[in-house]
Amino acid sequence: MSSVTSQLFKTEELVNESKDQYTWKISEPDRIKSIKILIVEDYIPLRNMLIKALEYDGFIKIVTTSDGEEAVAVAKEFKPDVVIMDHSLEKMNGLEATKLIKAENPDAVVIALSGLPSPTLILDYLRAGAFSFASKPIRLENLLYQVRRAVDKIKPPANATV
Repeated sequence: MSSVTSQLFKTEELVNESKDQYTWKISEPDRIKSIKILIVEDYIPLRNMLIKALEYDGFIKIVTTSDGEEAVAVAKEFKPDVVIMDHSLEKMNGLEATKLIKAENPDAVVIALSGLPSPTLILDYLRAGAFSFASKPIRLENLLYQVRRAVDKIKPPANATV
């Protein structure tokens, strides 16, 4: 594990020094454990890395699939809170799958991924209801930050102020 990754997984507070002073506390296991995550990724090493990182962060309700059609079917039954969606998939691309998942479950928070991002593709995902977009190769800490932001949107921290 690299030093960046090992620093990321400290069980203490993770703080991003951004304008909004975003703070994430892993010490909120009940909030994290209830979140359902669907990973839609056909590249097995990346999919496995995402599973391990999310589990290490405390998430336990994780389901995976490798193609767009199956993602739509799984999402109907599993009703994920967060969807990590690759764009280049078999049978149906991630954009079309995102549109169908959001039509069925408008509250699902989609984080789109692509190895060949373009401004048009990013806008298409945002118009389809995606919460955010990450370019591949992904920086794990950035993707986990986006997942944490999604969790805060779904289930705000107990001490959150509006």
